[in-house]
Amino acid sequence: MDRIKFDQNDTQNYPIEKKLFEEKTHKSKLFNRRNVSGEINQYAICPACNGPVQVIGLYKKLRNTDKPYGKHINYSLSGLASYYQEDYDYCPYRAKRQEYNKETRKAEVNPLVRSIIQKLVLNFDRMIYLISKYTGIYISKSFARILLNDYFDSKAYLYPGSTLINIPFMLMYFMRANTLFYRKIDLKSRLAQALESCQELAIENGKICNNTNGYQSLEFCFIAHETKLNQHTLIETLLFQVMLNNNLIYEDKLELEPKYIENLIHFDQTKLSEKIKENNKSLIKLAKEVAKEKGFTF
Repeated sequence: MDRIKFDQNDTQNYPIEKKLFEEKTHKSKLFNRRNVSGEINQYAICPACNGPVQVIGLYKKLRNTDKPYGKHINYSLSGLASYYQEDYDYCPYRAKRQEYNKETRKAEVNPLVRSIIQKLVLNFDRMIYLISKYTGIYISKSFARILLNDYFDSKAYLYPGSTLINIPFMLMYFMRANTLFYRKIDLKSRLAQALESCQELAIENGKICNNTNGYQSLEFCFIAHETKLNQHTLIETLLFQVMLNNNLIYEDKLELEPKYIENLIHFDQTKLSEKIKENNKSLIKLAKEVAKEKGFTF
């Protein structure tokens, strides 16, 4: 892996760099530990599964690469990170990860799973903003509730591909197909540009409308969640599709941008207008309400 965390409760992750590592850890023994051979190694936390990792090549020159990287270890680090076999088995940063499909679920709500749900709920306003940016579709409060209900009712938080860094993708992936008619869209988005060329459709006041006298269906969905490791960099994608009368008219392969997501989560909210602040508060309140209905209180 090419990114790490320094606290299991931290919602932000960082590139693996010597200067940054030293600034974040202050060379603490918590992160610099002696192994059984008497050598001092560097340790941190996986940003996806919250598991313990050893940082390789931070001070020693590596034979095959000039970039340091993180590698999972199969034991807990007291005071830093706990090891859970199931989380490690399914972690996208594991080279030989255990196979799974959309129906696969983890056995229980362990600390990682609860952290995923908590991050979703307490940052739900940012998740909705991100989904709008990825798709070009504005998300109303009623539609936000639909996303939450589909997520919790599918037990998406137990899906092995669900991590601390891909929550917006999981909200989309476990959404059932929904109509696009009369939803407001960003007129500058790729979606709007594609739909404008479709004679059966019209965009009026930013909303997609039926441009015929007969009945039509216009639905969108998200499929084909995939992850792969390129060297030590995680690449994660999701396919966004729009169907007109069951015929594919638009498709976009979305790629997860973890750094952008983390920067948005930590954006200074005081810079927002009062209207946006109030809307964000209402979305977080909604997420807390739905989560409580499903048995999770934050």
